[in-house]
Formats: sequence, structure tokens, C-alpha cells
Amino acid sequence: MTAYDAGRRVLDAVTAGLTAAGADVPERRYVQAGPALAWDQEHLVVAVTRPAVPGGVGREQPRARPCPGVTFCELRVELVRCQPTGSQDENGQEWMPEAAEIEAAAKLLLEDAEHLAAALIPASLVPRSGLPATVGAVVLSGPEGGLASVSALVQVPL
Repeated sequence: MTAYDAGRRVLDAVTAGLTAAGADVPERRYVQAGPALAWDQEHLVVAVTRPAVPGGVGREQPRARPCPGVTFCELRVELVRCQPTGSQDENGQEWMPEAAEIEAAAKLLLEDAEHLAAALIPASLVPRSGLPATVGAVVLSGPEGGLASVSALVQVPL
């Protein structure tokens, strides 16, 4: 299995898990090479951040045990959502979103975090040699520029 294959399998598993949970999965979904992610609109991305990590997992996964002779790839799964932001009208008057809008966006992002964590459990069954993938904690980022995200690192044996 290649790093791209691992990324594609994880993306497919996460998409299926989010869909099964009733989450609104963005239409823009892709595997990307490299850690830099564009925060330009809602999307679901699996970024291959390290395509070949020999011998086991890094310090980011303290519970995992190194596996001599096995190569892993590290993936970052990120679901980006729009967030309410302030703006100016045509007269230059500033306005801020209502508290209810902010809270609704927070509720959706926290639900996304739960759905992502649950969706990554089947992704841990993607192994090639009987070794399970290692899934890190789900982390919230943002809001920034009208967007926020939930993400997790996944290390998959190749």
C-alpha cells in the first residue's frame, strides 16, 4: 500500500462514517500531499504529512509502540466548517453575529468532533500487516477568517 492509498482509504472511511452519522459532509473532499491546508471554504481533507516513517510512530502518539521493520505514513484528517463572523454593511456600519448563531456553529463543530472520532475507529482497521493504525486526539482549531476545523492525526502501517 502506498501513502496515497492509505490517505484515500482513510478519506473513504471517514466520509462513510460521517454520512452514516447523519453529518453534512462537504462536497469538496480530497487527499493532499503536504501539511499546508487551505482554509478557503468548507472541505474534508486527508493530508499526507509524512509519507514514510520507518520503525514506528513518533512522540505525538505516546501510547503506541515502535515496530521495527514496519513503515508508517502520517495523515492529518481535517474537516473545515464556516463560522459566523462580523462584517460591515454598505454604509460602513459594523455588525456582529447573534449569540445564537455563534452557539449553533459551536454545536455543529463539537458534533463534528464526535462524528470524526467515531468515523476514525473503522479507519483503524485499514492495516496491511495486521498492525492497526494509530489515531490521535481530535483537536479543534479556529475560528479564523470565518472558518474553524476539527482534525486528528492518523498513522497507518504501509
